[in-house]
Amino acid sequence: MRRYGDRRVSIVLYAFGGLAIPSVRRTQMEDIIVSAAGPMVQIAAGLLVYYTTRSWDAPDWRISYFLGQFFWISVFWGIFNLVPIVPLDGGHILHGFLGPFRRRTTLTVSLACAVLVGLWIFQYTHSIFNLLLFGMLAYNNWQELNGRGQFSFTNMR
Repeated sequence: MRRYGDRRVSIVLYAFGGLAIPSVRRTQMEDIIVSAAGPMVQIAAGLLVYYTTRSWDAPDWRISYFLGQFFWISVFWGIFNLVPIVPLDGGHILHGFLGPFRRRTTLTVSLACAVLVGLWIFQYTHSIFNLLLFGMLAYNNWQELNGRGQFSFTNMR
């Protein structure tokens, strides 16, 4: 955001993550780049740790374990964050591609993706947590579609 002239970025933390709130408007392409930057840096950091530690023997197993977990968590959450579901970065990227007048379409696709991905993951993992997480994302999109949303997605003009 600072790259595109925003000097007063606010950060709001929620239960499962956070949201960077800009103080200036950006173009569609700038929105896409800003939304993709976080997950891409996270994936790159995980891959950098992986390729760096492949040829290095850690002096302690705890360091090796930590770096291995850092790799998997960074790559997993980076890819997860690119799923086209609002409020994830993938949902904001989808909105950037659809344009500022397609908010309803973005929320509809996000709702469908949340339900489908949640059911697919639940089928293979049988994890109630995953089902609740994607259920919460689907419910938030349903509320936004019906005009009763509690969240303000500032770059969803």
